[in-house]
Amino acid sequence: MMLVALLALCDARVVQLDEAGTDVTGPQLLPVLLPLLGEAEALQVQPLAPQRVHRTSAPQMGILDGLKDAFKGEDGPPVAADRVTPFDRWLGNDKALVDSEAPVANVAYIDPADAANYVTVELAKPMGIAFVENDGGSGGIYVDEILGEGSAAGSGQLLSGDQLVAVGPRLVLGSSFDEAIGEIKDATTDTVKLVFYRGPTTFLYGPTQPSQDWYAETFLK
Repeated sequence: MMLVALLALCDARVVQLDEAGTDVTGPQLLPVLLPLLGEAEALQVQPLAPQRVHRTSAPQMGILDGLKDAFKGEDGPPVAADRVTPFDRWLGNDKALVDSEAPVANVAYIDPADAANYVTVELAKPMGIAFVENDGGSGGIYVDEILGEGSAAGSGQLLSGDQLVAVGPRLVLGSSFDEAIGEIKDATTDTVKLVFYRGPTTFLYGPTQPSQDWYAETFLK
């Protein structure tokens, strides 16, 4: 396009002045303008190639997504179901919080106020019982294992998980490990009377726990 313009310029009767002040016609300008043509072509600005936009289907993380991940709680104790907030629902924690409060459907209720759910044994020392203290701050101890040597294995009456509630005339329900074992060690009789509850700890130490008067009336006479 620029070459056509230059040729048209040379064909026109353009009058220029040379160094001597004489007129120079258009055709005589051609030798002068041709060297400039290469330089002019080099200076032309090339159009930019169209840019292709790359699209992706992957979701982009927003500012609130990072905040959401930071507050998602998997550590620490769950919040009670009656205190689930809209913020918990936004984080997606509400289902886990409610499920954590749901009762266990496959645990049958064993009434701790029914004497039929207790086992009473008379054992001589050494008894051969490995006791463990309950977790959760309720206190009390339970049978962890019946050892091969001892009077408990010979009686065949006790099972792992049985909760010790009384030693002789003393109620040890909720006592610490040392206190409950101390009652057995301090017993001076040939055999020691032990009373065990056979059922889940939740019922023995929960709202259905019998009163001390009930234990005294039923087992400690």
